Amino acid sequence: MLRWRIQLSAYSFNISYIPGKENIFADYLSRLQDIQTIATIDSETMTEKIWKTHKKLGHASADTIISELEKHQPVNKETKKLAKELIQSCTQCQKVAPFRGTKTTGHLIASSTFDCISVDTIGEMDEDKLGNRYIIVAVDDFSRFVFIRPYQDCTASSAISFFKDLFALFGTPNKVRTDNAKQFIAKPTEDLLKEREIEHILTIPYDHSGNGKLNASIGKSDD
Repeated sequence: MLRWRIQLSAYSFNISYIPGKENIFADYLSRLQDIQTIATIDSETMTEKIWKTHKKLGHASADTIISELEKHQPVNKETKKLAKELIQSCTQCQKVAPFRGTKTTGHLIASSTFDCISVDTIGEMDEDKLGNRYIIVAVDDFSRFVFIRPYQDCTASSAISFFKDLFALFGTPNKVRTDNAKQFIAKPTEDLLKEREIEHILTIPYDHSGNGKLNASIGKSDD
């Protein structure tokens, strides 16, 4: 202790208590590795760091977050466990997480750009400054190009507005794949697709693997 007091006496610093399970720098002072860099102890808790990284990476998985944290600091077993528990408690992730159910018999293969697009809705999320609480996402199955628009609700009117914007910018696809959400199977939405001579393909309920490419893109779009 005397050695520490002598070594640290030349610095001005604050000491903050960190619970054991979050103390990833345990016993760091005794090693005296570049003491100037640790003169001021970071007061940000590991819980805050995990949440911050989780949102920064678009609500990524616990494993992805742990890999990101390990780029900057050592991560112990307790931190890994904490990350998994926190991600499991994220309500936004639970709303868009894939459900386990009956498997599809196969997947459609797009033959060209805009031959088939997959569409889904993300939300309900925290309201933004414009009152938007939902995001509609479309992914071109061939090129994997992603198109998104924010909306205040998930009604048929929003779905129709989304499709009209999409078609106006990129033209009319041959096929549109969606789940059985009410905004996609409502008569006004079906009428629009029939009017444009677009084949509407519905995935099996509770089987998100039927829209695999889209679900893989949701994590990148959702923030």
